[in-house]
Amino acid sequence: MRGHIRKRPNGTYAVVIDEGDQPARHCGSENPCKRVRVWVKDNPTAESCPRCGALLSAPRVERRQRWSTFKRRKDAERALTDILTKLATATDPWPKDMTMREYLGQWIDRHSTLIRPRTAHRYREHLDRHLLPQLGEIKLAKVRSIDVQKALDAMAAKGLSSGTVVQARAVLNRAMAEAVKGELLPRNPVLSTEVPQPGDPGLSVLLPQHVAAVLAAAKGTPWEVPLTLAAWTGARRSEVLALRWRDTDLDAGTAMIRRTLQVRPKEAGGGVEFGNPKTPKSRRTIPLAPSLVAVLRAHRAAQAARRLALGSGWEDGDLVCERGDGGPVHPDAMTAAFRRLAAKARLPLGARLHDLRHALAVALMLERVPLKGVSATLGHASESFTAGAYQHVVDELQDQVVTALERRLGGAG
Repeated sequence: MRGHIRKRPNGTYAVVIDEGDQPARHCGSENPCKRVRVWVKDNPTAESCPRCGALLSAPRVERRQRWSTFKRRKDAERALTDILTKLATATDPWPKDMTMREYLGQWIDRHSTLIRPRTAHRYREHLDRHLLPQLGEIKLAKVRSIDVQKALDAMAAKGLSSGTVVQARAVLNRAMAEAVKGELLPRNPVLSTEVPQPGDPGLSVLLPQHVAAVLAAAKGTPWEVPLTLAAWTGARRSEVLALRWRDTDLDAGTAMIRRTLQVRPKEAGGGVEFGNPKTPKSRRTIPLAPSLVAVLRAHRAAQAARRLALGSGWEDGDLVCERGDGGPVHPDAMTAAFRRLAAKARLPLGARLHDLRHALAVALMLERVPLKGVSATLGHASESFTAGAYQHVVDELQDQVVTALERRLGGAG
């Protein structure tokens, strides 16, 4: 692809990029719109003239040139260098010709190879189901904050949770930030939009008696050890089910989180796979309380007997939590088991497996464990995230304690 600068009679400078021969279609009306031409490369499905609506003619090959005009020669030289550089790196230098659907499609295709399959699947769902129906046909260069806000408001109007809206906005923000970094946009239109903040009221916290009740219900079942680990360590479901004996030191009372067990989306073949922790700080060493160590010692002895009985039928993955033959437990099976046990233990309606993690965080904060220690135990990306997510819950529970004391003891004097 060639490019040059041409001085025009009016004193301005034109950057001319020669893209060679390409098929194009023209307006087919009796009085064709002047110079209306649709390049097949840009819009392969176009059938009608964008100006008058008449049918387009059959494609014919023509020489294609793109012109951009500048007042100063040095601006034209800078633009020519920039365009040729972008073309050499397969980046579109003419974002005005690219719709949000085209850009976001390219963005998610590129990022799908950089993130976990389940995360990529969730990103695509947010884009395809919630954002592209509203934003897809808008030109990338013309998308405004009001357009993004309308799309987010439409999600809320459909009854989607604030968490879903926040996640969708985060995905779009990441994509638009890269468009700005790649000089496809002058500014990020997502930054001026508003959505409910994550961690606002709606965070469910189980009280110690709730946790004790569900662990009692799990006693003697295959879910006793996984749920006990989750409740006592605050580890994520994926971290509990990926834990290996070699990552634990029962004498020292520690466990190291080094990997996770992820569910592959159906589009990627389904099943499960081991992967890296969620963030760099998710790689951590968790202290194990003596009561938990005792549970794990008994479990390891029972597991060794099972392994001996199965012989060659045992799948040796060194897993602490396995499905009975040494193989990995499907994460969704653990979630379903928690729901059944939560109902049996009469936990609050809507209690989730992940709420065990919240329960530990709040319990540690109520016990005045330093925020740094709470954040490190949970593997959060930062202490500020931990404080923002849980401090209002701690404050609310402390207020409940004061109210209860006043009600019970206020008149004792």
